[in-house]
Amino acid sequence: MILKIADWIFDVDLERNAAYSDREAAEHCDCDHCRNFYLGVDAACPELRCFLGQFGIHPEAPDRMSPIGYSAQRIDYDPMYYVFGRIIRYGNSTLSAGDVEIIPASCDALFEEGTVFSLSVAGLSMPWLLDVPFDSSIFQQNEETDLPQ
Repeated sequence: MILKIADWIFDVDLERNAAYSDREAAEHCDCDHCRNFYLGVDAACPELRCFLGQFGIHPEAPDRMSPIGYSAQRIDYDPMYYVFGRIIRYGNSTLSAGDVEIIPASCDALFEEGTVFSLSVAGLSMPWLLDVPFDSSIFQQNEETDLPQ
């Protein structure tokens, strides 16, 4: 299916993406940070579900994601989704879903099954919603790893 969004043009395999995304959502990570993301993604960015849905993708099925920052008020996420298909025309406009930016990029030769591109989400913040305490140790470990020796 040809999908035009602003000045971008994509060729998307909707059925294949939907089947792949269904499997990814069913097998998704069960850590507290990811469960918080799944719980809060629709409230944090209601437009994201609609945007990804055009490609046959569920927000709860990122292929890669990590909490990248936090404060007392929010936690920031960087979900990235693979899409079976290709980018026919790279646009000059910024793609977005609500207040978050969507960054498409080619991922040639990542999958043996066919051509794939990625959709990376930038600027997605939400509060900590789980009934378990927020564990900031993931960030402390990263900070300690990045310190010069």
